Amino acid sequence: MKNPTDFAYYLSKYFNVFLKDCRNLSGNTISAYGHTFRLLIRFFEENRSIQVSRLSLKHIDKQAVCDFLDWLQKGRSCSNSTRNSRLAAIHSFYRYLQSEIPESIHTSQTIMAIPYRKADSPVLNYLSKEQVRRLLLEPDLQNAKERRDGVLLCVLYDTGARV
Repeated sequence: MKNPTDFAYYLSKYFNVFLKDCRNLSGNTISAYGHTFRLLIRFFEENRSIQVSRLSLKHIDKQAVCDFLDWLQKGRSCSNSTRNSRLAAIHSFYRYLQSEIPESIHTSQTIMAIPYRKADSPVLNYLSKEQVRRLLLEPDLQNAKERRDGVLLCVLYDTGARV
């Protein structure tokens, strides 16, 4: 078997030592980061014809990462927030690489300079004053169970609780 590439070596060290032991990240975060790199590997195999066994850090530069992010959005129909979470995982890896491979600090910094895209904010629906007034007047306060419901509605309204 061939010697592992520098990408394979540092990516394994990043996941097996740095994320788990040094950063103590949750399993879900590590899993999400892993998914990002599985997609990155697939991108290089499908679009650049570079097999994972030959993928090296020299293949991954700012343009390659930008092409990968475009592939996510156009080819896989990912939203800006998904794109941003994938970019965050790549930024984290290259922050780690800065200290591991100081001679590639320029490449790391150009990749970390790739900006996040503004994610769409969800439209918040709310009740009008009249709708809130009618909702709070709905329970019959003479009935114990409905009085309880009225108190719960008032608490929810006063605390600004959301679904």
